[in-house]
Order: sequence, then structure tokens, then C-alpha cells
Amino acid sequence: MLRALALLCLLALATPTVGADPVWVGVFPVSSALPYFVAVERGYFAKVGIETEAVRLMGGPPIVGAMITGDIDDGACESSHKPG
Repeated sequence: MLRALALLCLLALATPTVGADPVWVGVFPVSSALPYFVAVERGYFAKVGIETEAVRLMGGPPIVGAMITGDIDDGACESSHKPG
């Protein structure tokens, strides 16, 4: 989960903020998306001038599909990476 939060924070720092459109984030609203919600609640994105909009999607495959079609900019869902 910390990895996901770090990735979202890097996205926040790399995104231009002046007059930018909101960053659309696909969210599967379960505990694996908690880092995104914590970052929003603590104002991490707002602090650097980034507005995010959550798009509720049901699971990883719909989030990946929405990213491929360009309907969302990023996703907050469970990673399929299993440490070896």
C-alpha cells in the first residue's frame, strides 16, 4: 500500500498544476485503495495544486480497461505484484 501511495505522490509532483484539468483516478473502493483516500484526506494532492476526481470502478480489470481507453488517468487498486 505504501508503494501505491508513493506512486500517486510521484504522479502528483510530475503533473503540471497551472490551469490543469483534474486527474481522473479509477478507484475500486476497498482497502487496497486506502492510500489514495488517505492522500486526498490529508491534502497531499491539494498541497501541490492537483485536483483529483475519483471514478468508482469494480476491480482491477475495469480500471486497466479505463486506463487503456483513456477514460481515467491513473488507478488506485490492488497490485497484482507478489513479492518473491
